[in-house]
Amino acid sequence: MIKLYQKKHFPQRDDTGEKVHNQTKTGKKSTFAAQGEGTGLKEKAIAATRGACAIRRALVELLGEKAYSDITVGELIQRSAYSKSCFYQHYCDKLDVAEQTVQEEAALYVRMLIDQMRRHANVREEQMYYYQIALGTFRYIAQKQPFYRLLFRDKFPGMGLEYFCDLAADDFLRSTPFRPNTAYSPQALEMFYYCSTHMVMRRIRYWDLHDFSQTPEELAALTATLSEMEKPGQVFPPEDSDAG
Repeated sequence: MIKLYQKKHFPQRDDTGEKVHNQTKTGKKSTFAAQGEGTGLKEKAIAATRGACAIRRALVELLGEKAYSDITVGELIQRSAYSKSCFYQHYCDKLDVAEQTVQEEAALYVRMLIDQMRRHANVREEQMYYYQIALGTFRYIAQKQPFYRLLFRDKFPGMGLEYFCDLAADDFLRSTPFRPNTAYSPQALEMFYYCSTHMVMRRIRYWDLHDFSQTPEELAALTATLSEMEKPGQVFPPEDSDAG
């Protein structure tokens, strides 16, 4: 799903397929040279990943200041404090940065939600389960407010809330560690992931509409209340319950 434009470093190998290390003047393989080479490549890979992340953060910052159409690649490079070569090592253009920014966050969101479900899988009380899942989710979103403010306002070109939800639902369907109940059809499971993803994002959107003024704890409590309200006869009690 997420396109990566990183240059890959493949070790040189001999005719037998064994990795060829740097050699000394005597022709023997140098263990220290091989270790140094591996460390150098690892450091370069870490630095490259940091550069890619910095460029994505730069886009989020700039989108909070101006329209996407007014942002240039030069501004992204300058704001990220990384080089032009670093930019083109990872991205084709600024649209590619936008696409990878949204796709990466969708994947991180799914990973977070799966982690919450794993962590609280043994909670048996229904409302407490919903509260704990919602609390972890809202705390995560609180740290990513700038991105979600942009998402809800369609600041990423052609990649709004619907696009994000489709990415997340698809990723969740493929990545979930839980074995689906075989009593349900594949179509029912697909509908479940699609609708539940949109439902959670709408609750986050509600928070955004209130300028994130409530705390994650307050929103989690409201979510737990909603799970109770969704039960039959809660919002609209049967008529005979008003007797007396």
